[in-house]
Amino acid sequence: MKKIIMVVMAVALVGCAAQTSPQRHAKNFAMHAEETLNGNMRTDRNGMYQQVLPQFNEIYAQGKAERVKGASELEAKAYADAVRKEAQKQNTVASHFNGSPQVVEKEDASLKDSVLWYNNLADTYLDGYHNVL
Repeated sequence: MKKIIMVVMAVALVGCAAQTSPQRHAKNFAMHAEETLNGNMRTDRNGMYQQVLPQFNEIYAQGKAERVKGASELEAKAYADAVRKEAQKQNTVASHFNGSPQVVEKEDASLKDSVLWYNNLADTYLDGYHNVL
């Protein structure tokens, strides 16, 4: 009985593994982005997470590098604000189809998704600057 309880607790604790800042922000974006409203398509949240994670890792590394180069706190905040302002521009989203990879549908991103994307990028940059894991 004790062994069963120990196995259950070990499995439960594995789910509590700490995530890095880029992982948290990429997951936040993937889970809160708008759902595709099309009877022929399904939003793949895990696929979206895997696709955007490299960009979050890249901007996190950029924040760390800026800190090492000696960028001030004001410069870091100004850069993060500039990233956030990108959400006000018209952005496009490309949708890929699993059954036919050569078919790509491009459409304008909603303001909600743009704000979500750029806010998460800016926060990830600042986490890198402040060395938040």
